[in-house]
Amino acid sequence: MVAPELASAERLNEKFGWMRDYRADVQQWSGWLAIIDATLDIVRRDGYCASTSGKVTQVLDALPKTAESELLKQELIAIVDTESSKAKPGERLPSSTEILESSFGKLKEIEGNQTHSGFTSLILIWAALFGVTTPPLIRDAMTHVSVKHVKEWIQTNLGPTVQSKRAKLAHALRKKATENPEEP
Repeated sequence: MVAPELASAERLNEKFGWMRDYRADVQQWSGWLAIIDATLDIVRRDGYCASTSGKVTQVLDALPKTAESELLKQELIAIVDTESSKAKPGERLPSSTEILESSFGKLKEIEGNQTHSGFTSLILIWAALFGVTTPPLIRDAMTHVSVKHVKEWIQTNLGPTVQSKRAKLAHALRKKATENPEEP
């Protein structure tokens, strides 16, 4: 609880009264912040696609209008239009790295202890985190991609993990120790 003498109207006016001179500026900044927050909310949630600009325009049109806010709205819609135009029909592009960072966290959770040695063949699961996986889609993928092709892809794109390198070294050292045991 604040002591009454510290929160009196006279004391508050003495300390913060100067802020009244900036009331219009604070209101303008608050309006701009609401416009930016609304735009970011849509773009973060939906990414960039054919419908993003329309959603942003609809939400921003509902916000209070001033000359300054309308200019900001137009600039943000132009940015969203430009970025959304990069998406192919039916495609949705991420608007930030948040979804990628989250997906790596999910991948690490799936991999468990294997994450300590770099990417493993479980990296192939990562792509499944970005779309709807249905039993027919999974069945189709498993019938069209052979184990041989998966192993080739892993070897070409991932190479050996730290853990597999350690295991290979340990095996070579054990083999050498059994072939050439040290004499007492």
